[in-house]
Amino acid sequence: MFAGRWMKWIAAGCCLALLAGCGTGSEEDAASGEGKPVAEQTLPGEEGREGLPELSSAESVQAESSSSESFQAESASSDVSQAESSSSESLQAESASSESFQAESASSDVSQAEPSSSEPVQPEPSSSEPSQGELSSSEPSTPELPVLPPLQVQPPLTGGHIIAIDAGHQARGNKEKEPLGPGSEEMKAKVSSGTRGVSTGVYEYELNLTIAQALQAELEARGYTVVMIRDSHDVDISNKERAETANASGAEVFLRIHANGSEKSSVQGTLTICNTASSPFNPGIHDESYRLSQEVLSHMVALMGSKDRGIWETDTMSGINWCTIPVTIIEMGYMSNAEEDERMQTADYQSRIVQGIADGVDAYFTEADSSLD
Repeated sequence: MFAGRWMKWIAAGCCLALLAGCGTGSEEDAASGEGKPVAEQTLPGEEGREGLPELSSAESVQAESSSSESFQAESASSDVSQAESSSSESLQAESASSESFQAESASSDVSQAEPSSSEPVQPEPSSSEPSQGELSSSEPSTPELPVLPPLQVQPPLTGGHIIAIDAGHQARGNKEKEPLGPGSEEMKAKVSSGTRGVSTGVYEYELNLTIAQALQAELEARGYTVVMIRDSHDVDISNKERAETANASGAEVFLRIHANGSEKSSVQGTLTICNTASSPFNPGIHDESYRLSQEVLSHMVALMGSKDRGIWETDTMSGINWCTIPVTIIEMGYMSNAEEDERMQTADYQSRIVQGIADGVDAYFTEADSSLD
């Protein structure tokens, strides 16, 4: 009986050995290790034990123990993996918390940088005041011309005087000759048509009449009586005849309006002309003619901003030589200079020319009247 029990134990041990040695996967699975239960996969250092025949019961127990240890190792590995995952999540949470803390810290720094309501705040500049950049950008590159005074609507203290105005030249010149002055044997063309603007193409006789008529209106507004030598371009009046008309009109001074020209296009500026103190024709009017020329010139350039080219004293002008009253030729500017030619065609510059001449006439008569008191 004892032997029978022993045989049963041996048979049971063999069965257990066979169960432990047999796998459920295919040969390919055995070669690759895939498809085996976790407890039956080959462990490191045990490659040579696969496929061994029968195992003793002790070896079976050891195999079961080994399988149990493998399961525990895998379980421990799983626990470690879960712990690592939990640790990673914890690190991410800590990182998010750190970023939140940094954001709160930056917000706190900004709040600290802003002044509290109890501290004075520097006021911002008013939007109505231009900045320094705006001021510098709005400044002109050249000095502005002086502001023109308003037109006088009431007669000045010097009112009542008579002024003769000649708009120089005419549409068609007259090349016939006439004496340069009283008793002169030298002959000169009666009148020319003048020069022409190099840029605008405007003829001098046209510009002269435009200024003369505007000056007439200005002087009459100031209380003067004005005698116009010509009121149109279609006339034929010599320089001798113009002077004689002014002499006979009762005028106290004679203003001859002209524009200049030069072979040098760079030349520009304003000048006036009168006779010399040693004139063979009319030396007696020199001093007053010079003073009239000076007053008109100085007031013109002050308003026009043009170059002061001074007073030219000469006895070569028949329109001056035949005069018996103070006279001045006013050369407003050079039509041979493109810049000045264009400027003289603008309404603002023409107004400055007219007011400058009128101011000079006022100054002339103010001094003349005060010397009579």
